[in-house]
Amino acid sequence: MFLPMVSCHKRTARHELSKHCVLDLDGKEHELRAGLEWQRCLTNALLGYTSAITAAFESLENAHRALEAGRVGEAEGAGFIAEKLSIGLLEAHSLVRDVAASVCPPLEARRDALEACAEDLWQADEIVEELERCRSKVELAEKNSSKRQVKSFLSARRLARLKKDQERLKQMEHEASVKQMRAEDALVACSARRQSLCQM
Repeated sequence: MFLPMVSCHKRTARHELSKHCVLDLDGKEHELRAGLEWQRCLTNALLGYTSAITAAFESLENAHRALEAGRVGEAEGAGFIAEKLSIGLLEAHSLVRDVAASVCPPLEARRDALEACAEDLWQADEIVEELERCRSKVELAEKNSSKRQVKSFLSARRLARLKKDQERLKQMEHEASVKQMRAEDALVACSARRQSLCQM
């Protein structure tokens, strides 16, 4: 079972795993989480690069059309160069579009899978933190109840509250176990696909 990773950032930035304060992680889990963050960063960078380079070629092509509209071909010695440049731009733009069309869908699918894994990790960490708070509360209540029983001061209301807290603790322990197993499976699966990202 994976140990908790304590969140040190606002909920709005919860998927940025690098902003977590990592406590009590064994070496293997720390490595897996670092690998997940690396894959997320690289996937987003590749998608951003593909989008930027496609837009750059579109801008170049539009700029060349404007140049042609300005009748650059009529300038002495410029017509041949302008024609060659136009052909080169069209070929390069076509190649970039083809690469983007083949690479972007699998990258987007991978990005979504990585983000889902990060969400699972965040939820598992959150419930572990909540579980620890609940456990501390119940342990303190049990300790105080034990003292009051000795003095015969324990009321029925306090007993009912303690029993309710104990039941909630058991429920949370089960939920935490399920979420941690789900997060562990997702993290291991994402780690296993690291090599395929490198091959892209």
